[in-house]
Amino acid sequence: MLLCSFGEAVDDADSVAVRSWCYAGCLKLKQPCCDWFLVLLPYFLSGSEGSQGTTDSYSCNMEGSQSKRSASFSEQTSQPLSEKDMEELQSTLPPDKKLKAGREYIWNRKKSCLGNPINIEKEKGKEKQTKLYFDQEHESSELKCGSRIINLNDVREALIHMIIVDELPFKHVEKPGFRHFVQVACPQFHIPSRVTIARDCLKLYYSEKEKLREMFKTCQRISVTTDTWTSIQRINYMCLTAHFIDNDWKLNKKIINFCPISSHKGEAIGKAVEACLEYWGIDDKLFTVTVDNASSNDVACAHLSRMVRRTECINDGKNLHVRCIAHIINLIVWDGIREHGVCIDRVRNAVKYVKNSPARILRFKDLVQKANIDSKSSLSFDVPTRWNSTYIMLETALKFRRVFSGLSLPDGEDLNDNERPPEPEDWEKVERLVLFLEGFYLLTKRISGSHYVTANKGLGEIASMYDMLNNWEQSEDLNFQAMAIAMKKKV
Repeated sequence: MLLCSFGEAVDDADSVAVRSWCYAGCLKLKQPCCDWFLVLLPYFLSGSEGSQGTTDSYSCNMEGSQSKRSASFSEQTSQPLSEKDMEELQSTLPPDKKLKAGREYIWNRKKSCLGNPINIEKEKGKEKQTKLYFDQEHESSELKCGSRIINLNDVREALIHMIIVDELPFKHVEKPGFRHFVQVACPQFHIPSRVTIARDCLKLYYSEKEKLREMFKTCQRISVTTDTWTSIQRINYMCLTAHFIDNDWKLNKKIINFCPISSHKGEAIGKAVEACLEYWGIDDKLFTVTVDNASSNDVACAHLSRMVRRTECINDGKNLHVRCIAHIINLIVWDGIREHGVCIDRVRNAVKYVKNSPARILRFKDLVQKANIDSKSSLSFDVPTRWNSTYIMLETALKFRRVFSGLSLPDGEDLNDNERPPEPEDWEKVERLVLFLEGFYLLTKRISGSHYVTANKGLGEIASMYDMLNNWEQSEDLNFQAMAIAMKKKV
């Protein structure tokens, strides 16, 4: 296999011979390949039988094209070659080959050569170039040579994908570091502006939107989950997610709406969900709606049940409302850990005291090194609405129990009982509490998955939780006994 002057691999012997002719002609006349095609083509055409008319017509076309070409293609270039030059070029052709294959190749090559100025405008933005690459074996120093085609359109699509997936700003493409990286990695790629990137992202959004609409037409049943919250700008938002199984039996999760709503009232939520389902054309395919235990969601599901009865969906919407089991576990655990609110508050205040000052954080890290604590965990705050974040905060703080005792935590008579530093008895309670909450934390993670089916696991997980509470109910610690009894009432 050879690489000709056009940068392409050649296997055919005829093509090799013709390219040798072209290469020799380019060296002799010092003209680009496409100029040499126009010079050499009449000689190939004149060498075949019955091709005189073709030669004349091509000469006319060549003369017309000459006036449109650049000044570099001089009149001297178009002069016929001498007999000596023809013999020199003809000597490069194998003796068993005829000129017919060469004439056909030159004629076709003129139309596709990237060096032809006519083709440059046509192929602008669609450049493909074969590149050599070398892969090094993992267990040896040998390099494996290969080739691949670099499609600049694919590079641009990959850039758009990176901007969306990594949530980068559009002006990221104008940063000097990124431009330097692209210049080194792929010099042929022209980096678009941030306005162009924004336009391309919007085109991709509309394209994916139509693909999802077509996907919805093939599925039979769709379940949705929704949640609402208020931003720091005091704006009410709602997110609606569709869950369905496609024709390949794959579970899909797609966000189909993220919009502001007028209020958190059930009627407003129900109307917003109904409008979204009608927009996507899936109001007659609704199977279940999974929401938390807020009273407004009961009103919203009642509104959607009336919609389902109008569309004659499955079971007339009697089992439409599904309560989120993870939220139920969240309520159960919060009722239980209220018995240990003092020790949790003390640990929380200690973590807050360390993280509120860079100097304290450095002091804390120095004490960790001196105590030879081998842990890559870092202190974290908990979120009041998510008990599992409280579990993570307690578990992490417990690893640095000895370090907290070496800090000068605030203490005094003017502090409330839950604001004092953690005492050894508090750390013992936290240790047992972490052991108690670990089972519920793992349970919540198993049933909160969105890329696998969880409905079939609900009953078994609830039964395992009930057994866990029964075991803690027999504990010698009266506080944990009371906690288990309070949590069993919620199951």
